Amino acid sequence: MDGAGIRIGAAEPYSALHAACAGDTDFAPFAHYLARLGSRQIRAMGTVGGNLGTASPIGDALPILLALDAVVETSARDMPVAEFLLDYRRNALAADEIIAAIRLPRPAPGALLVAEKLSRRHDQDISAVAMVACVEFAGGVVARARIAFGGMAATTRRATGAEAALTGRALTRETAREAAAALDFTPLSDWRGSAEWRMAAARGLVERLWLRHAHPEMPADVFAVPA
Repeated sequence: MDGAGIRIGAAEPYSALHAACAGDTDFAPFAHYLARLGSRQIRAMGTVGGNLGTASPIGDALPILLALDAVVETSARDMPVAEFLLDYRRNALAADEIIAAIRLPRPAPGALLVAEKLSRRHDQDISAVAMVACVEFAGGVVARARIAFGGMAATTRRATGAEAALTGRALTRETAREAAAALDFTPLSDWRGSAEWRMAAARGLVERLWLRHAHPEMPADVFAVPA
């Protein structure tokens, strides 16, 4: 970890990335999300490089990498994560390459970082829908937005329509709703959730960006209160 960001070796466990984020105020919003990745055993043994190499659409670490424009270092070259993930469980790794490390750039000062995970169980479960967003501001408006989703397509993917709807505008309830309406996904139905539920959930997470922005004191996890 340095002024440029976090560099984590491909064989480092999730717990190492969690500790790095928890110990750095710029990355701290990701710590609660990483604490829900799998179980304690998985966080101690599973690796970020393995999560990336499988190119799973519901790999919980991958939305963070996409939202931060992370770079993959292989034994032969460097490439953005966005170019590394090709399709369902397909990546750009050549037969004679291995993943060496991943670099996560430091977010811009004042950026809004949001990491949300929806799963059938609160703990020890992979996500049905996950969203990680990095929204940068300049002059009171969104200068750049990177919103990445897991569980919404054949691979983890950026929500480019929603990003475009926010860019150049103030982040308000109305602009967040317009961004949510601009989501350009065609999710599948499976036992974790129907396509209709996934779209509704994803839109709700995008709409909640304005709430995270307006009320930074909100707890990381929000639970429904029984009637």
